[in-house]
Amino acid sequence: MACREALVLRQELNLRAAVVASDCANVVRSVEEGSRGMSSMRRRRKPRHELNGNRRNTTNEDDGWGGVRQDQALPGQPEGVDFDQYGGYVIVDEENGRALFYYLVESASEKPLLLWLNGGPGCSSLGYGAMQELGPFRVTEDNRTLSRNMHAWNSVANMIFLESPAGVGFSYSNTSADYDLSGDQRTAADAYVFLVRWLERFPEYKDRAFYISDESYTGHYAPQLVVTILLHNTYNNRSIINLQGILVGGKNDKFDP
Repeated sequence: MACREALVLRQELNLRAAVVASDCANVVRSVEEGSRGMSSMRRRRKPRHELNGNRRNTTNEDDGWGGVRQDQALPGQPEGVDFDQYGGYVIVDEENGRALFYYLVESASEKPLLLWLNGGPGCSSLGYGAMQELGPFRVTEDNRTLSRNMHAWNSVANMIFLESPAGVGFSYSNTSADYDLSGDQRTAADAYVFLVRWLERFPEYKDRAFYISDESYTGHYAPQLVVTILLHNTYNNRSIINLQGILVGGKNDKFDP
């Protein structure tokens, strides 16, 4: 009897795995089709500027994927900044108009890529993670200028601070019902679509070692993002995202995963 139950359980798990794999294939196919379209548009773009330099050739236009914020420097930024910064949107759901905002702080070319996610849910990865915790700057007491954070993580990794889910920080949706339907699974799915499309915008990071780090409530949906990445990589028999590890932090009694 136990053997029969084990066989039934295995068959059920195999069926579920097949369903998940099929769903993954559909998502990857749609994302890759969009990526090819975006690549053809990239060749027709005008240059864009990073926040404090001019090394990268990018775009001033909204390409249907969210566009990029163009400034020569952050407001109140100190002199002598020796790293490049980018900010912008990536659309993760065209039908609903859902877009996630990111802030990229680059490091040396050989350093890995790390995605930072704050918790909450509802904490801004820009307002908290980047500006109060591990980003390159701190807001000074006058609330007008920035100072350097000598313990910033971009000394060891290229940092993406992602505002997630939609409704947090600068991330938004054109469909108001999205704000009532956010859950861990959709948050992870949106983050996956974001990463695939973001890597099309910054292709030099496609083969870079990739890590995810988070705190507090994100310890719930960051592992789901990891599972999503691994499922896509396994089903497609290639590393769509070169995931190397996850750091789960911010233990507390209420939100510890």
